[in-house]
Amino acid sequence: MKNVARLVLFFSVFFILSFLIVSGIRYLLLWIEAVSTIPPVPFARGGALVSAFKYTLSVALYFGILFPLSYSVRRKMPAGASIMVIFLLSCVFTIGVSLGLRRAQVIEAQTVPASWPALGEAGLRLGSGDVTIVVLGDPNDTATPRVAAIPGRPLVFQDPGARGHGPPLPPAPFFKSRAVFMNSLNLDFNIVSERLFALLEANIFQFSTYAASIIFFLVSCRFVFELSSWPFANVFLGFLVFRGILAFQVFLDSEQIQNLILFFIGRLIPRDLISPMIYLFLGLLVIIYTALTNVARGGKRYS
Repeated sequence: MKNVARLVLFFSVFFILSFLIVSGIRYLLLWIEAVSTIPPVPFARGGALVSAFKYTLSVALYFGILFPLSYSVRRKMPAGASIMVIFLLSCVFTIGVSLGLRRAQVIEAQTVPASWPALGEAGLRLGSGDVTIVVLGDPNDTATPRVAAIPGRPLVFQDPGARGHGPPLPPAPFFKSRAVFMNSLNLDFNIVSERLFALLEANIFQFSTYAASIIFFLVSCRFVFELSSWPFANVFLGFLVFRGILAFQVFLDSEQIQNLILFFIGRLIPRDLISPMIYLFLGLLVIIYTALTNVARGGKRYS
């Protein structure tokens, strides 16, 4: 019981901390995106906070399972008990946070956007690829004249005020773009979060079934954290496996794949249960295979 209590405490603290930290980073990125736009766009603080929380749900779900699984292995907890505890905790936290965020969307709709002056002043230099644009007037004014320097060509003077419109200005040089791997990871988490909240808005039963099935698939991969005697290496392997599951989830839930599956199975399975049943089936396969492997080796991990 002591180990179970420690696991519950570890999961709760790690899930909450990861949710708050990632939400804070997401909120900061949304704020940077808003203030770096020239001229700056209005920024709704409450709406951005709710949006950051919604994005973070899928991140907290994956990492909230990844590290507690590793913790249960390092503490040599029985596999069956640890899987059941992490599964139940993940379902409770995920469904509870989702329902809370659905209520918080009222804040998002009622938030009044705030505005602020643009970064920089007359003479602000902006870059877009190889093109450099110098703003000659107030960056807050969309009609301010600017000069564009294009390699191999003479300077181009642009006067949106005289022409009534002009090309949009590139954002202020606030930070460098992320690596391709991080961009793809960020995109997949966004897609999964949108999928979760779309199901939540449609039907709470569909959402709960979908969330429970993917959680079951994730917790069934506990064996990955027992592949070596080095905990850090096991965490790295677990991260790779979870990254693959995330990519598979995005692939399976895509409209094209869902239509293809429906084409072969017809009306045998309702559309909303296709993905949950596949995740449940894969999770059961992993658990059965792991249990049989341990029995063959004389282990008692699933006893």
